[in-house]
Amino acid sequence: MFLLDAEHPRGCRIPARAKDVFDVTGAGDTVGALYGALLASGAAAFDAAWAANAAAGVVVGKFGAGVLVDFMESKV
Repeated sequence: MFLLDAEHPRGCRIPARAKDVFDVTGAGDTVGALYGALLASGAAAFDAAWAANAAAGVVVGKFGAGVLVDFMESKV
């Protein structure tokens, strides 16, 4: 993931966190949804991007459209 915002005007690379990729179905949706939700809740763009990228890493490790319930519960 590459983040370009006011705090990172030259850009900031956020490396992928997936260990084993089985299916990329829903990974982009996961990133968009979590990134948007975190920004809306007041999170900094970098923190939101890092969390969204980590969540996508969880989703691609599952077959089919993944669910992040276990991931999100472990972070709350």
